[in-house]
Amino acid sequence: MLNTSLLDKKKKYLLGVSGGPDSMALLDMMHEYSICVAHVNYNLRDDTEEDYKVVHDYCKAHNIPFYYKEFTPDDYVKGNFQTVARDMRYAFYQEVYKKEQCDALCLGHQKDDVIETIYMHLERDSHPDYLGIQEVSERLGMTIIRPLLHVTKQELRDYCDEHHIFLSSANSINIGRLIPQIVYYFYSYLTLVKRNEIKLGEAVNFTVPSGNFGNCLAGWIAKNMGLPVNQFIVASNK
Repeated sequence: MLNTSLLDKKKKYLLGVSGGPDSMALLDMMHEYSICVAHVNYNLRDDTEEDYKVVHDYCKAHNIPFYYKEFTPDDYVKGNFQTVARDMRYAFYQEVYKKEQCDALCLGHQKDDVIETIYMHLERDSHPDYLGIQEVSERLGMTIIRPLLHVTKQELRDYCDEHHIFLSSANSINIGRLIPQIVYYFYSYLTLVKRNEIKLGEAVNFTVPSGNFGNCLAGWIAKNMGLPVNQFIVASNK
């Protein structure tokens, strides 16, 4: 399942681990490599201590160096949350990366993330240098490797179940991603109205990747907030 062709057991890796199934599966698959772990808490939920405990306890049980960074809403009060949070997260990763003299940063992005990213680029009519998510990229002087891009979220959930990897009860619902997704539903709808493809108030259908429960939940919330939605079509690559 892990794309080992991207990895080298002679090298040292920093893993960004949230406590969700994607990153916890990655952590378990790579625990025999030379690794250290970085975990970020944005304090957006009352139960973020669960995420911390899941990651911390796993690292303690496997003697893996664990680094933790905590933010408060005051740290990202200005600007787009996703952008600010990403910048803070990667700055923390860079700090640990240098301290531990790592060769690369490994992240748990998977196939559903790729599909969602492509879909969002197409919906926004944006033209990035690369459509989707790259397996290997660079940021802030760090080599970033994503060795799970060929695996679906459901496969990673199944892996966690089969290997008895404990997850926090809230790992599927990340409010930090949920709010921008809700906003994006309204943005997409208004874009269609602006292009005269639909009339204001006309109900539309949305296609949602099957592995992204957060995306489905965001759509359901948007509909209950008044967004004119006829139905959600859950798409699978199988």
